[in-house]
Amino acid sequence: MENLLSGRLQIIRHALWVLAAIMLASLWFFSADDMPTERNKKMVAMEGDVVDYITFNDLSGKPISLKKFKGKPVILNVWATWCKPCVKEMPSLNALAAEGKYHVVAVSTDGDSAKIQSFIKEHGLNDLSVLWDANGAVSRKQLLASSLPITYIIDKNVVLRGVERGERDWHTMQNKIDELTKVSP
Repeated sequence: MENLLSGRLQIIRHALWVLAAIMLASLWFFSADDMPTERNKKMVAMEGDVVDYITFNDLSGKPISLKKFKGKPVILNVWATWCKPCVKEMPSLNALAAEGKYHVVAVSTDGDSAKIQSFIKEHGLNDLSVLWDANGAVSRKQLLASSLPITYIIDKNVVLRGVERGERDWHTMQNKIDELTKVSP
């Protein structure tokens, strides 16, 4: 009987060591940088959040924060040159940008900035502000972009107000954009 009890105690002691090792490993795996803190809890933008911290690159690789666009509503379209619905809606986004009422920012998720530049030139999309999110890393992580095209409606104070998934004719969306981006004085 005493041998049986001693064997069970060894099993329990071993199980406690394994549990302690798992707990230590999980503390290492979920480091302080991954834990929600004031500094990083806004890594994922939700409607109603200020998104001026989100940064993409221009086509030369220089970082550009959305803070740059403060003062006028922003239509932030995430797209790619290989995405047929994205390509189809580009002319209406370019026309909307030409009107000057909104900052229309087209963020390409293509891996090659030269391909984006060529596409913009070939399609005459000269009125868009074009930024680059190589392979969609920022838009997937911070904006939860799970499909293309996806467009974020941001007010003049750089607060995310709405999300539109899929292709749109942006001329027919102006009333909705205006309603979403209306800011109280």
